Amino acid sequence: MLVRDVMRPHPGTARPHHPVRAVAALVLDQQVVAVPVVTAEGELCGIVDETRLVRALTADPEPAVVCEVMVPAPRRVAPDDDLETVVEALADRAAPLVPVVENGRLVGVVTARDLLRRFVRVDGTAEVPGRLSVYDAVTRALTATPTG
Repeated sequence: MLVRDVMRPHPGTARPHHPVRAVAALVLDQQVVAVPVVTAEGELCGIVDETRLVRALTADPEPAVVCEVMVPAPRRVAPDDDLETVVEALADRAAPLVPVVENGRLVGVVTARDLLRRFVRVDGTAEVPGRLSVYDAVTRALTATPTG
């Protein structure tokens, strides 16, 4: 199974110069845990998550724009990467999402919740794709010690 099979295409994004409060409103409105930060050309330059937004909004003085609080150069995957790559990326930095980039531009995102939606049916049984044991991969991701 490939990243493109589980990614959410065309996610909401922020620009580096967007106000922190506006991006916090976007996170709440879209009910997401993080937002990719992209240039006007669609090139990924960072990620800003709920925790960083809360820290920014409670800081004294409060940062004005997203580029002051985003995580720059996040780990990314390509649509044709194996799904295990996403699981490793989620565990690698305890990242809330993994950006999917093709030809230098953001084309989608994947979260742990996206993986759960794909592999766990409403009745609680799991669908195991091909050679990837989703249970093992997700368990590794959830129990990994953050390294960054």
